[in-house]
Amino acid sequence: MLYLEKTFKNNLISDDVKNNNSNYAFDNILSYKGQVVRNVANRTTVKIKIGNSEYFIKQHNAQTYKATLKEVLKNFLAFKKPVLSALNEVQAIWQLEKLGIDTLTVSGYGFQKINLFKNKSFIITESLEPAMDLNDLNKIVKGLNSKQSYILKRNLIKKISKVTKSMHENYLVHQDFYLCHFLYKNDKLFLIDLHRMQKVNKLFFNYRKIKELADLFFSTKCVKEISKTDVFYFIKCYFDNNCLKDIFAKKTNKSNFHKIELRANRLYKKAVRKNII
Repeated sequence: MLYLEKTFKNNLISDDVKNNNSNYAFDNILSYKGQVVRNVANRTTVKIKIGNSEYFIKQHNAQTYKATLKEVLKNFLAFKKPVLSALNEVQAIWQLEKLGIDTLTVSGYGFQKINLFKNKSFIITESLEPAMDLNDLNKIVKGLNSKQSYILKRNLIKKISKVTKSMHENYLVHQDFYLCHFLYKNDKLFLIDLHRMQKVNKLFFNYRKIKELADLFFSTKCVKEISKTDVFYFIKCYFDNNCLKDIFAKKTNKSNFHKIELRANRLYKKAVRKNII
């Protein structure tokens, strides 16, 4: 399986490879040289430039049988779908696009099955740089007066709540749902790092939603520009209700908020203990 926009066919693949077969073209892309910006486990992300545009090639390299089996078993026991290729991110991007959520743009992808337990794959996305992630909210609001900063923060919170609500209404979970994975550029908010996103069975969704919201709330504790009032505003937007008393009055919601808060606090204490923040 191989898909490439015309730009990449003309620039990343040599003529002799084009006239051969897709396997050679696939390997030609995986071996393309660029700036390595991330190299974790079996995933390598390379930044390249074609003309005036920049792109990222995220490669999923073949794992050992032991690593693949471990990934499958770990996720099976947690009732999750194992992520064994870049195609999971491709499908996640398509799902968000259908929901009208701004995210990465796919410029190419490929999948090559070696055997039942091994495969190689990649996804090419357009660079969003010089976008800033919301962990750097201080830089985003820099130079604004208090009123402008307040309005911008409220608009961002509305957008985050809209994205979160839309995902959850469709039983989608990001599984790495932190502020750093929201990029702000030209008054737009883009959700990125989608390689683990998946649709969850309704039976297990409530637990996964609590975990997702706890991860998000934990990340707000790491940004000093975000206040408790801002968090409450997110809650009001997420539940489409202007009265917090009405939201907290519902026993199921109250129970969920308690679980969300406990988990977020545990994550924060763990991060402090490990000197992550």
